[in-house]
Amino acid sequence: MSDSPKVDRIVRSKRRTMALYVRDDATVELRVPLRASEQLMKKFIAQNSGWITRHRQAALRKLRESPPKLFKVGEKFLYLGKLYPLAEAQQKEALRWDGKQFILKIGADGHKAFSSWYRDSARAVISERVNLYSRLHNLPYGSIRMTSARQRWGSCSPENNLSFAWRLVMLPLPSVDYLVAHELAHTRHKNHGKRFWSQVEKICPDFSARNRWLRDHGHRSSL
Repeated sequence: MSDSPKVDRIVRSKRRTMALYVRDDATVELRVPLRASEQLMKKFIAQNSGWITRHRQAALRKLRESPPKLFKVGEKFLYLGKLYPLAEAQQKEALRWDGKQFILKIGADGHKAFSSWYRDSARAVISERVNLYSRLHNLPYGSIRMTSARQRWGSCSPENNLSFAWRLVMLPLPSVDYLVAHELAHTRHKNHGKRFWSQVEKICPDFSARNRWLRDHGHRSSL
């Protein structure tokens, strides 16, 4: 496939069709049926060369804007849409936030400390917002769960149990509220039809603008 755009990984399975995916790290994955020939794969990749180029460039741009964290003093971390610098100190907690900066315990595992802190903070912030809008709009739900999902912000089960990615807590509060509105609306409407979006609009009148902001900036909420 030397004349075609680069594909980093080919995955064969019992699927019936071919599909391309560009990962967050800008690598390209091709998923194909078990017996797909080299010729058919090459043709499919060539036909989608423009798509591959566009999406790989978008992934590379996101990587430049939000590189992997090093957990070094002075590095900045998001909390509710604002950036706070990182400091270090001898302390009991692995990580704390004093309103002006994050303070990491000397010798602590930065990724583990931030993941735990963000998860706990997300549970508190999101639970408060869910309860608020649930009461205001009469949208009862089952439970709330925090996840480590990277490809989706949230979900609503058939039993109206809500799940949210803990990285939401890095977003500005208006974006958090939009995502809460989205999942709460699913407690009443299980699809993305007209009535669903009408319910979202009742909770969040400017949801379209908030959704656009998420598409453009949501990738920065990474760790």
